[in-house]
Amino acid sequence: MKKIFLILTVFLALLTASCSGDSPKSVAEKFLTAMENQNFEEAKKYSDDSMKQLLTMLDDMPKENNKKAENAKVKVTKVEKEGDKAKVFYIIESSEIEGESKEQSIDLKKIDGKWKVSFNKEDANKEAPNTEPNSMDSGNEATDENMGTELENIESGVVSETTEQ
Repeated sequence: MKKIFLILTVFLALLTASCSGDSPKSVAEKFLTAMENQNFEEAKKYSDDSMKQLLTMLDDMPKENNKKAENAKVKVTKVEKEGDKAKVFYIIESSEIEGESKEQSIDLKKIDGKWKVSFNKEDANKEAPNTEPNSMDSGNEATDENMGTELENIESGVVSETTEQ
């Protein structure tokens, strides 16, 4: 009987450990909390390669313009999951933010069995299309511009939201 109890206990512990912390919601919360604390290395743990590139750019920016909202808390409002992709909707709550916070979202995708925050280049292209009709370049400048736009969205939504009134 003791053996069965021990095996059952070990099985439940392994099941709990394997399931905890790997949902789109928990990954998004950890990522957004790291972003709020301007801990970009921690945020990279929850990011795919394209988001890691954005975070490296953000980490290289001068820190004087980055303001942290004191006592900010991430509140996930909705998770839309479809296969290996998810969209997590959230608001940032802080005593420094007057009025209602605007709902924002981040995209996640499952990579090697783990949920990662993803920079969606297609969505960025919809938001900031290349306006030069006869552009002969390969689109790298537009991609860099879109990454900058997405970076600004992350900063304004997570780091600098205290400036909204």
